[in-house]
Amino acid sequence: MKSANAIRVAAFAAVFFISVTGLSAELADLLDEAADAYEAGEYERAVNLYSEVIEEDDSLFEAWYNRAVSYMELGNYDEAVADFESAEEIDDGVDELYFQRGTAELRSGRYEAAVADFDRFLELSPDDVQALNNRGVARLRSGDISAAVDDFSEAIERDEGFIQAWYNRGNARYELEDFEGAEDDYSHVLSLDGGHIDARFNRGNTRYALSDFEGAINDFRSVKTADDSFIEAYYNLGLAYIRFAEQMQEE
Repeated sequence: MKSANAIRVAAFAAVFFISVTGLSAELADLLDEAADAYEAGEYERAVNLYSEVIEEDDSLFEAWYNRAVSYMELGNYDEAVADFESAEEIDDGVDELYFQRGTAELRSGRYEAAVADFDRFLELSPDDVQALNNRGVARLRSGDISAAVDDFSEAIERDEGFIQAWYNRGNARYELEDFEGAEDDYSHVLSLDGGHIDARFNRGNTRYALSDFEGAINDFRSVKTADDSFIEAYYNLGLAYIRFAEQMQEE
């Protein structure tokens, strides 16, 4: 089964701007240059520039936060978490900090810490369905599967068109061996996005588990047609053909 879960990626380095009041012209220019580097996708340069700012003045929340999201873009999640912690010591009331730190923790495998940060974020911003989805992903990966289903279900109740939550709930229900529920969720994903290959592949696996080998064959064939490099689809298609033939003989 394809089990990758969709989560929001950091993209907020330019969200926090610093008033130039009280800052030297040199420091203000460094901050502007760092923000421009981030916006241009020059994340290593942004990190270096924010580092220069921090060396000059380590009391600026925005410099720590923005360096953290720059680190996230580079995949340096440990460094990002450390910077978010420094930013939190300066200002612990910024909701997006907890979302982004939770995302960094999720990507680095710190699932319990990620859940705690998404809890905090949802206390400050209770209507964010993406945070519910991400907390569900963290719970799913930590083995708290029933709680993950609850998060995905709540996200779906708030936004019925939220494909990520439907797909992730399908994955969680599959892990719980609720194959009928998983099939329903993957089918709903496909009703919203017929080209969602992972959902179609996972539905094929779910149908196989339900002994609907003909349905599984149709799904695996569709995946193979859409992506002829999808090796798992070829393998699972072969298994489904064998089981379907055995099923026909038994009948």
